[in-house]
Amino acid sequence: MTYSAGGSESNTDTFKIASAIKNNYGIESVAHLPSINHTKGEVLKMLEDLRTAGIENILALRGDVNPSFSPKNDFKFASDLISFKKNMEILI
Repeated sequence: MTYSAGGSESNTDTFKIASAIKNNYGIESVAHLPSINHTKGEVLKMLEDLRTAGIENILALRGDVNPSFSPKNDFKFASDLISFKKNMEILI
């Protein structure tokens, strides 16, 4: 499930649709998780929401920079998001 095009700041519909695909239809889904426009706290909340929805497959992306708003800079690269997720799994 794509998050959005063009660097959206938020899109909870992606996670709802990915959850419906998995839980209503029994088909594994992959949720895009862009990070350039999110803080660590926001990403942590999204990871918790994905876990609650049973979504295990995440495509970590940096995401598009949108000239309409400034990047949050907690995650400049997808690798920053991946490292953060791995560290959170160790703590949980």
